Amino acid sequence: YEYGFSLSADGIDAEWLIDYPNGRRRLLFDRVSGRDEPFEFGRALSGSAGIAAAVSRRELLLSRAAVLEQSDLARVASAITEDIELALFGHPFQQQRIGAIVDALREGTTTFDEIITLLRVADIGIESISIREEEVPERVRNLFATLNDSLRKSRPEGEGSQEAGGTTEIAIDEVMHHLEVVHRGRSGENTGLGLDDESTGTISWLSLAVPAVEALRNGSVLLVDEIDASLHPQLSSVLIGMFLDRELNRKGAQLVFTSHDTFLLSPQAEAPLSAEQVWFTEKAAD
Repeated sequence: YEYGFSLSADGIDAEWLIDYPNGRRRLLFDRVSGRDEPFEFGRALSGSAGIAAAVSRRELLLSRAAVLEQSDLARVASAITEDIELALFGHPFQQQRIGAIVDALREGTTTFDEIITLLRVADIGIESISIREEEVPERVRNLFATLNDSLRKSRPEGEGSQEAGGTTEIAIDEVMHHLEVVHRGRSGENTGLGLDDESTGTISWLSLAVPAVEALRNGSVLLVDEIDASLHPQLSSVLIGMFLDRELNRKGAQLVFTSHDTFLLSPQAEAPLSAEQVWFTEKAAD
């Protein structure tokens, strides 16, 4: 599918949806503001024309279709809003993804073997991983208890914690869970380290490789800004190669990334990109 729209202060100027059944371009709908009939529908979506009458000047047809749960268009809207993950490289975003990995391991939606395999790809001497439990310090629990008490006192009488716009109390677990990695030492002994003691490169690889595997598993889209920012060039190539490999990528998952690494365009790159997979951008005055 190819979907797009343009807008101005007056509202939606244009909107379009195209698909490619059997590789051939097919227009599903087209919208142009100012036209006698703003909406035009292709045969495949002729049954959706009735939705257009309910769409305001400042509303997307795709949004309205999602609200009305019109099957064909709602499926595309869902793919855009739910099946695209943006992986940002800032520290809080990485920690958020690491936290999601810990939760996935505890819930069994990701296996320890999968994570170990990904870490071994980076060839950094990691033997195994585990989840370490640590009791939340009493002073922290007391601090949150005091804060929740203040929130309760500030809530109007009779107002629920989450109903009627009430203030939500802050939940805190009795136990914190941390990821711990075990390294192989020179003399054969193993040493456990918390993830905070690992290099930025290791954390970056783990926090990006796991969402990549999830995208491959689900056939979804992963967006990565500056893929080479914290990754070794070889690992960037490994990640790209995972999506190019038809044996690994059987559900049509997509990786969309930006990079300043021109070696990725080289025929010598481990995962060479074809011409139609590359867009060049240049910052200009506009």
